[in-house]
Amino acid sequence: MLLEREREIHALTEVLGGLNGMGGRVIVIEGNAGTGKSSLLSEAVAFARGLDIEVLRARGGELEREQPFGLLRQLFEPVMRRVDQRTRDELLSGAAARAERVLDVGGEADQFADRFAAAHAVFWLVAGLCACRPLLVAVDDAHWGDASSLQVLEHLARRIEDLGAALLVTFRPAEPAARTSLLDAFRQAPGALHLRPAPLSEEAVAAFLTARWPDVRAEVCTACHEVSGGNPLLLTELLRALAGSEPPTLRAVVSASVAGLEERVLRRIGRVAPEAPALARAMAILGDGARLPVAAELAGIDPVRVVALAHELRRIEVLSNEDPFSFVHPLVRQSVYDGIPLGERHRLHGLAADLLEASGAPFEVAVAHLTILPPAGSSHVATMHLRAAEAALMRAAPSEAAKWLERALEENAPEPTRAVLLARLGLARATLRDPGCVAVLREAYDTLQDPELRRLVAIELGYTLAISGAWEPAAELIDRAGRDLASDPAAIADIAAMRASLELHDARRIADFDRHRHEFERIARESDSWGANATAAIIGNGAAYRGRIEAARAGLGLARRQERLLRERGGGGWAMPMLLSLPIIIDELDQAEELIAEAESAARNSGSMLARLMTVVSGAWLRARRGDLIGAEADLATLLTLGQEMGMAMLIANIALYLIDVLVERKGAAAASGAIESTPVPPEFLPTWSGAMLIEARGRLRLARGARAAAIEDLREVGRTADALRFGPVISGWRSALALALAGEAPEEALGLAEEDLRLARESGLARPIGIALRTLGIGHARAAPGIQSLRESVTMLEGGPSRLEHARSLVALGGALRRGNQPREARSILSAGLDLAVVCGAERLSEDAQQELLAAGGGRRRREKQGVESLTASELRVAKLVAAELSNVEIAQSLFVSVKTVETHLAHVYGKFGLAGTGSRWRLAGMLNEGVSRELV
Repeated sequence: MLLEREREIHALTEVLGGLNGMGGRVIVIEGNAGTGKSSLLSEAVAFARGLDIEVLRARGGELEREQPFGLLRQLFEPVMRRVDQRTRDELLSGAAARAERVLDVGGEADQFADRFAAAHAVFWLVAGLCACRPLLVAVDDAHWGDASSLQVLEHLARRIEDLGAALLVTFRPAEPAARTSLLDAFRQAPGALHLRPAPLSEEAVAAFLTARWPDVRAEVCTACHEVSGGNPLLLTELLRALAGSEPPTLRAVVSASVAGLEERVLRRIGRVAPEAPALARAMAILGDGARLPVAAELAGIDPVRVVALAHELRRIEVLSNEDPFSFVHPLVRQSVYDGIPLGERHRLHGLAADLLEASGAPFEVAVAHLTILPPAGSSHVATMHLRAAEAALMRAAPSEAAKWLERALEENAPEPTRAVLLARLGLARATLRDPGCVAVLREAYDTLQDPELRRLVAIELGYTLAISGAWEPAAELIDRAGRDLASDPAAIADIAAMRASLELHDARRIADFDRHRHEFERIARESDSWGANATAAIIGNGAAYRGRIEAARAGLGLARRQERLLRERGGGGWAMPMLLSLPIIIDELDQAEELIAEAESAARNSGSMLARLMTVVSGAWLRARRGDLIGAEADLATLLTLGQEMGMAMLIANIALYLIDVLVERKGAAAASGAIESTPVPPEFLPTWSGAMLIEARGRLRLARGARAAAIEDLREVGRTADALRFGPVISGWRSALALALAGEAPEEALGLAEEDLRLARESGLARPIGIALRTLGIGHARAAPGIQSLRESVTMLEGGPSRLEHARSLVALGGALRRGNQPREARSILSAGLDLAVVCGAERLSEDAQQELLAAGGGRRRREKQGVESLTASELRVAKLVAAELSNVEIAQSLFVSVKTVETHLAHVYGKFGLAGTGSRWRLAGMLNEGVSRELV
C-alpha cells in the first residue's frame, strides 16, 4: 500500500496513458534512500503493462557502475532474447545496427566505435521498438548507473518527445559517487516531469499502523513517525522488528529503534537458520542479479540447501527474487554488506572474482570485485583491469576504460608495465577530449618499449596537441618521434603525414613544408600504407592551394590507392577530410561525388561519427559548389546539430568558408551566420589556415551585410596568412572580396588586388577562380568598356561549367554594368537569365539584387508565385529528394540525424504544397521532382 503518493501516481499514469497521442516524455523521481522511488517506479511499470506498453527495466548497482553499458544491457537483453529472428534483424537494421556491437547482444566488438555512434544506434533501436507499440524505459537507482549507459540515456532524453516512449529514471540527489552532470541532464530535459516524494506525515503513519493493528495507541504512532522520520522503508523495517498480532507498546518501539537498520536486518536473517547469515553475506558481496549456485559456492553451503534458504530469505522480505537473486532494497543489501568485517569482505571479493572468472562470466563482472580490493602488486589484478579497459574501449566506453586503467596503475604490479598502462590510459582520455591526456601520453611515450604502441601514442599526442593549438609542442614531438621511430616504416609514414599537415597549414612553418616536400612526395610514392596515402592527400591539397592543379591531381591519384584512407582507422581517421576536399578544390566534382559516396559507406561500416560528420561537410560543400544552395542549407542544419552533439564547435566554425555562399545567400541560414560571425578565433589559431578560414568567412559575412570596416580588417588579416602560405584563389577568395570592399575608397588598391587574383587564377587554369577574378575586375574597373569586357569574359568562362552560382553572379553583374552603360535591352535579357539561374540555385539575395537591376533596366517585376519545388524549404526539399530516391521515412531520418516524426512533418508539408494525397503520393512526388515542377508569373 502506497500512502500519500496519489499526486505522483496520477502524474505517472497521465503521462503513460498519453504516450500514443502526446509523444514521449522524461520522468524523474528523485529522493533520499527509502522514500519510495522504487515503489513508484513499480507502480508505473504495472500501469504500463496494463496498457500493453512495452516495458524495458533496469536497476543501477554499486558493483556495476563501472561496467560499460551495464544498464543498457539490462534494458535490452530481455526484449532482444524474446523477439523472433526476423523482428530482431529489423530492429537492428540501418543506424541501429551498431547497437548489436555496443550492447554486446550478439555482435563483435567494434574497434572504431565512438560514443555518439553508440547513442545514435540505441536511439534508433528505441525508435524501432516504439514503432511496434508504446514504450516505457524505466531505470531505477540511476545514481549507480555506468557512465556509458547514462550518456546514451541522456541522448535519448533530449529526443524523447519525438518518440512514443517515456523514460523514467529514479535517483538519490546527493549520492557521493553519482555522475551529477548526467543526472542533471535528466532534470533539465525538455518538458521533464519531476517528482520528489515527500516523507510520510504523522497521519499517514498512523493510518498505516491502524490498518495492521486497529487498537494501536496514538503515542505509538507518534513514536513510529519520529523514529522513521516518515521514511517508508525505515518505517517498514521498524514494523518488521515489532512483528506480532498484538499492537506494540511504546516501550517496544523505543527498544526496537535503538537497534539500527543493519542490526535489525541481521537479526531477522539469523532467525532463519545458522547458515543463513553466511549466504546473505555472499549474496551481498555478489550483488543483485547473481545466480544461486555462485552464492552457494562463495558461502560454502550445499547448493540444494541454498535453494531453501533463499526461499526463506524472500519470505521474510530480505530478498525480492531468489534466482537470480535480488534484495528488496539497496539499503537492505548495504546493511548486510556493512556487517561483514573488512578483512573478510576483501577475502570474499577476491574469491568471488575467481569464481566468476572460472564460471565464464564476462571478465568485467569479475574485475568489479577486484577493483574493491586494496592494491597489492598483483599482476593478475592489473592484467584483468587492462583487459576490461581494452574491451570497454572497443565498445565506445572510454570513461569506464579510464577508471579501470587508473585502478590498474594503483596496483603497482610488475606486469603490465606502468608505461603500457599509461599509454592505454592516455589514449582513453584522449577519446574523452580530456586535457589531462597530454601529460599521461607524454610520460608513456618517454618510457614505452613497445614500438607499435609508442607509434600510436606519438600520433595521438601529436594530433591532440595540434587541434588544441599547441603547435610548437606538436612540432617538437613530431621531430622527436621521427628520430625515435626511424626504423619503423609505418611510423615514418604516419609521422610524415602529421608533419606535412602541421607545416602546410601554419604560416610559421610553411618554409619547413617546402623544404620537406620532396621527402613527403617520396614517402607518398614508395609506400602504400595509410600514412603514405594520407601524406599524398595532404601534399595534393598543398599543390591545389597554390594553383598547381596537375600536381594536385597526381596527389589525389596516389591518395586513392586501394581506398586505404577510407577503409582503415574508422573511416579514414583525421586525414579523411583532406582526401574528400581535394577533388572539390580542383573542381573535379563528379569524382568528388563518387568519393563522398564511398566515404559515406566507409563511415557507416566503421561506426565513426567523426567520419560521418566529415562526409556531410564534404557533401554540403559539393552541393554549394554546384549551386544547390537549398540542399547545402539542409546539410548545414545537420552539421550544426552534429557539431553541437559531438562538442566540435571549432570544427564547425572552420567549415564556414566552405559554406559561405549558403550563409550569404540563404535567409534560413541567418542564425548560423550570426553564430559564426560572433565566434572568436583563439590566438593560437591566428597564424594558421584554420583560423584564416573562419576569419575569411566572418569577413565576407560582414561585407554582405554592409559592415565594410570590420570586413576589411578581417580580409587583410586573412591576406597576411594566405600570402605567407602562398595560397591562391583556388582555395581563398580574400583578394576579390577585399577588392570589392575597397572599390569605393581605394580603387587603385582594389584594382591591383583583382589583377593579382586574376593572374594567379589563370596560372591554375581552373574556370571557377578565373571567372570570379574576371568578375571582380569588371565590377571594380573605373572605365565602363574594359569593365564590361571583363564581365563578358567572366560569363563566357563560367557558362556550361558546374559553378552555376558563380555563373549567375557574373550574369547579374554584367547585366547591371550594361544598364549603367545605357544598354538597357541587352541588360534586360542578361539580367533575366541571371535571375532565372539564381532562382534555380536558391540564391535568395542574388535573386533580389537581380530583380532590382531588372526593374532599373526598364523590365517588369518578375512576380514569382512559389509552387512545387520552389515553395519547399531546404529541409523539405532534402526529404522530398530522399523520398524520390526511394528511401523509407526511417532511412531518411537516420541519414539526416532527425526523428521519423520530423520527417513525417516535412513530408506532410511537401504533399500539401504539391497538392498530393492518398495512395501513390510518394511515387507521384518523385515524378514531379524529376520534372522540376514550378510556375512563374510575369
